[in-house]
Formats: sequence, structure tokens, C-alpha cells
Amino acid sequence: MKRILLIGGAGFIGSNLINHLYKVFASKIYIIEPETANLSRLNNIKKSFKLIKLDIKNINEISNVIIKNKIDIVIHLVATLLPSSTLKDYQNEMNN
Repeated sequence: MKRILLIGGAGFIGSNLINHLYKVFASKIYIIEPETANLSRLNNIKKSFKLIKLDIKNINEISNVIIKNKIDIVIHLVATLLPSSTLKDYQNEMNN
């Protein structure tokens, strides 16, 4: 059984990926989302998961979650870019 952390797992890709991960790995799923995240897509997930709300820029807290929960796999799904994003938006995304 794998312990998998999805950073930004409440979005379109993450919410669809979770069911697949349960099938492939018989996993325990952890999801990190900021306090302001839209979590409505998680309502469709029939398996249990642990939702952790924290600032995704806080590397120390994310590291603590990984260590404390003995995470095997980390999947980073956070993105704020849109097709209409500017070069400055892309630069900000890379910095974050």
C-alpha cells in the first residue's frame, strides 16, 4: 500500500486521478490544498482521503506532512496558468 500526497489534488486532474490511484496502488491518499481552494470536485470521490489545508508555498509544512505521514509518492498538480496567461504570469508561476 502506497501513501500518496497530491499537492493541489482538488482540481480537475487530481480529483480524477484519485480513483485511479486507489485501483493501481490500493493507496492511502493525502491532499494538500490552500484554505481558499474550491473543494467541490472532491465531493464525487467515493474513497476516503485526508485533506490537509495549508499554504502550498510553505515548504517546511509540506515537508513535515511528507515526513509525518511517511509519504511514498508526491504528485504536484498546482497551477494557476490559463491559455491567456502572460509571460509575467508564467514567471510568477515558476517562482511559486
